[in-house]
Amino acid sequence: MKSYEELLIANWLYEKGIAYAYEPLYELPLKGTGRRIYTPDFRLTDSGIYIEHFGVRRKRMRDGTEHLMTAPYIDRDAYLADMEWKRGVHATHGTVLIETFSYDRQEGRLLQALEEKLAPHVTYNPRRPETIFNRLIELHRIDSFTRLLGTFLRKYKNGGYSIQDCENKARALKSGRRAKAFLNIFEPVYQEYQKRLGERIDFEDMILRAAHYAEIGRYDSPFHHILV
Repeated sequence: MKSYEELLIANWLYEKGIAYAYEPLYELPLKGTGRRIYTPDFRLTDSGIYIEHFGVRRKRMRDGTEHLMTAPYIDRDAYLADMEWKRGVHATHGTVLIETFSYDRQEGRLLQALEEKLAPHVTYNPRRPETIFNRLIELHRIDSFTRLLGTFLRKYKNGGYSIQDCENKARALKSGRRAKAFLNIFEPVYQEYQKRLGERIDFEDMILRAAHYAEIGRYDSPFHHILV
């Protein structure tokens, strides 16, 4: 993607299960425009809806009016004229255009605004979190810190530790601030993991339960020898 805001939109479309093409050729020929080939930001594959994300923000002037502003390195008048030209293309040829703006993100409602505008035109088929996570793994987008959290979670459970145990250990090793920062991130991750686990048990739970049953005598082995 050519901008971070376009990336947000693309990720959101993927999460919602909406197939799209990025910067495809406009579906109809545009002759005699004196412009380069028109490639809208997004075209939704199933519905044919186009999405243009315009990099403009709103600025309130002293007289109370609002002006659309662009980044300092962009010719504002040319950019606004290009916006109007694109709107005219879709109006003339009867194609549906959905517009989003940088000020949507500035106001904290970019994806909400997009969802509201797309709702009459598309059917959402959200992908499962597991599907998205597996795709991120395929794309090598799971970073080392995420892997560290997973490794720590397994060892945390395997050792039967508590957050307080870890904090005490960190103080003893004189790594308090760094460890505290890590535990502040880890604790809600662990709580959410356990919440999603529900009544199920994972491999670490199996080990802990087996050890516990052996310690309290709940399991009496009928075997003299076990080959592992």
